Amino acid sequence: GVAGRANCNLASVLRLRTNGGFSDYNGLQTEVRTQQLFNQLTMRANFTWSKTTDNSSEIFSTFAGGNSSAFSQNPFDNTRGEHGVSGLDFPRNFTISAYEDLPFFRGQHGFVGHVLGGWAISGTYILSSGQAYTPVQAFFSEATGGCGGGGCTDGLFTGTFVGAESIRPFLGSASAPATSVAAYASDACSFFGVQNPDTGVVYGPGCALAPTTLVSFNTANVNAPALFDANGNPIALNPASQVVTDKGHARYITNGPEANTVFGTPFGNVSRNYARDAISNNMNLTFYKNVKISERVNFQFHASMLNALNHGNANSIDPVIEDAGLAFEGAGFGDSTLFSGGARSVAFGFKISF
Repeated sequence: GVAGRANCNLASVLRLRTNGGFSDYNGLQTEVRTQQLFNQLTMRANFTWSKTTDNSSEIFSTFAGGNSSAFSQNPFDNTRGEHGVSGLDFPRNFTISAYEDLPFFRGQHGFVGHVLGGWAISGTYILSSGQAYTPVQAFFSEATGGCGGGGCTDGLFTGTFVGAESIRPFLGSASAPATSVAAYASDACSFFGVQNPDTGVVYGPGCALAPTTLVSFNTANVNAPALFDANGNPIALNPASQVVTDKGHARYITNGPEANTVFGTPFGNVSRNYARDAISNNMNLTFYKNVKISERVNFQFHASMLNALNHGNANSIDPVIEDAGLAFEGAGFGDSTLFSGGARSVAFGFKISF
């Protein structure tokens, strides 16, 4: 049978979906409402302080925030090992929506009344915690032979149903930047190293260091390629690709065979949905100008602003450790600034009702 299989008598891989998810919610919800206050203001404001936990937030992987990976790191420990912050958890959430008819010159008598009267404003504002995401590895453990060789997961099952390993990294320092990743030299050499076919010597970040020396995965990921020239001769290793670091300067440590030995387990200790992307801070506004042309005819001009405060609200996150150090639009581990939701936009319009 295949090691790790629940039933080694089955000749092929089998995926079984069950209703095994559970969740808990605790929260304080408050609301203030006004209806035509002072005959002009209608408003609804809400604030929620809450916490939601579960062991799965969605049946499919998002490969972003929320349910970064739908698969358990250890399929035999789904209840305890996967229980954590829910992808639907937004601890602090404040929203307000309002509409106000400005009270000045409502009757719109005369030229001045038509110019200064008939104004109204409406808007919504959302200030919310960022969405949780799980730092995951796509292929580092498989590529370096983690868990004693071949990775921590059933490779055939992963290739058939998952597409990426579900192993998570180890925690370095919670105070280090959210995008910082380190790797033990032995694991870095296994991942980045290239062997000279003539001498058998392996060149690459970490290859000339003690196995448990920590090197910056971010830096190596950007500067390690091209270790040999067109003739197969080794190129002197760019010192910038081998920045020695320590546990205090890396938020995460890659999960490979050396890390397995150091931590004494093949499963990363970063909990599910451990991290969060940027907060949402968004205001939408619309200004109205109504002009009474006659008793039955009304002209309305409106100007709408989406993201009126022009905040760079992120619309996603890259949770994949192997992308650490990259900085492209839509790719770069843990960097929400690479996923812009768009700048302020303004639209104008009018309508005539009769």
